[in-house]
Amino acid sequence: MDSYICTRDNLGGACLDAIQGRAWKCPDNSFHHLDILHSAELEDLDLRLAQPGLHLRVEGCPNLRNVRLPAGDPCIVHIAGTSEPRLNIIGPVCLIDACWGSEKLQVIAERNEIWLSTSVG
Repeated sequence: MDSYICTRDNLGGACLDAIQGRAWKCPDNSFHHLDILHSAELEDLDLRLAQPGLHLRVEGCPNLRNVRLPAGDPCIVHIAGTSEPRLNIIGPVCLIDACWGSEKLQVIAERNEIWLSTSVG
């Protein structure tokens, strides 16, 4: 059984904090904005059932290695932590930004372009 703290709003936003375990799978398409915070054990994040065009923020998840995004409209991904991320992202993305320590990265797709798979780190 999943164990975490979830705060939701009525606009499709949610914050999941302290996910216990190595994997979490989005249960339905009610998520449009999602924050995943302080989940040190988390390695695999399956968001294929979330709404297309998902806006994802990941912070404090040093072991996260794989993110699967919903098909359709491209997603926006923000990553923050204390060490360089090593992350494979599968699914449509139009913007990725990351910061760790004093390092920062931002990559934006050209107009009308998306990436279907990418790696950070």
